[in-house]
Amino acid sequence: MVEKAFNKFFWGFFFILVSFKVQGFDIFPDIVGYIMFAIGFNALSVHSDRFEKAKPFNYIMIFLSVFSIYERPAQVGLMQTSLSNWVVILIGVISTIINLIIVYNLFAGIIEMAKKQRKPDIADEADKKWTQYVIIQFAVLLLFVFVIIPVVAALYMICLVVATVAYAIIVMCFMKKCGLSLNS
Repeated sequence: MVEKAFNKFFWGFFFILVSFKVQGFDIFPDIVGYIMFAIGFNALSVHSDRFEKAKPFNYIMIFLSVFSIYERPAQVGLMQTSLSNWVVILIGVISTIINLIIVYNLFAGIIEMAKKQRKPDIADEADKKWTQYVIIQFAVLLLFVFVIIPVVAALYMICLVVATVAYAIIVMCFMKKCGLSLNS
């Protein structure tokens, strides 16, 4: 059961971290990732109260992520300030904060499980993965600073995509490792 739960986290991170849009439609919608997280949290909540604490926030993200399945492609050269843009920005900020709470509790739950099973290497690695996740999220926010210089923004965006994909692969491998290591 533990291994299956971590497999859900594996796929949850894939859908949450990998974003590929075709004409505004997200091919890997976040909602699938949050549903996978919900299944994992339900299965592991008996092992750590951190998984239980993540559940209500995760349900909120399941709801909020419905609105990100389709996003109208940005019009190049049109920077308008309208009420709808501010609402989208506000939802984005709220979603980011809630997402951080969810992922924090996920990694804190892993740390707690690892400590109970006397596997400090897994606990340390989970702590590092949490720090890396925060750095990636902060880097995404920094993108808004670079938007004023298009060439720099484009280069930064490429680096950010590469870093996010690399992190996704690393954290997904870690979820597999947790599933095998914390299965006892």
